[in-house]
Amino acid sequence: MSTLWTDGNGYFYSGDMRPGDRAATDAEVAAWEAAHRAMPASVQIVSAGTPAVSGFYTTSPPQIDLFAAQEISILATGKFTNGVTTLLWLDNGVTFPDTASFVAVAKAYAAYVTAATLALADGSALPTQPVNIP
Repeated sequence: MSTLWTDGNGYFYSGDMRPGDRAATDAEVAAWEAAHRAMPASVQIVSAGTPAVSGFYTTSPPQIDLFAAQEISILATGKFTNGVTTLLWLDNGVTFPDTASFVAVAKAYAAYVTAATLALADGSALPTQPVNIP
């Protein structure tokens, strides 16, 4: 494995070292790897207003990126990335009937993934599941 660099504040990366950063210690790398292994594989989101979007959503980096891409598209254009009015989420088979229902799930998803990431970084308890949304 290549050297991991750190800013000393919990941010790790590979590639070229940035000025002011340092090589991560073996203990820091081990803790970082353990935190990534501890991330729950999915988050259960339960929607009271749109039960059809309730489900388990994978918390892997590619799925996080897909949520972000859709959110950026909705913010920029008001539409899903491919311009359709409904969106089939291939990760779990949920069909979002509109952008509003997607945004509600995406907000809950982002809040959970962020809270879990911070909890793993500082050793506190993971956020509870399911995540309930209106």
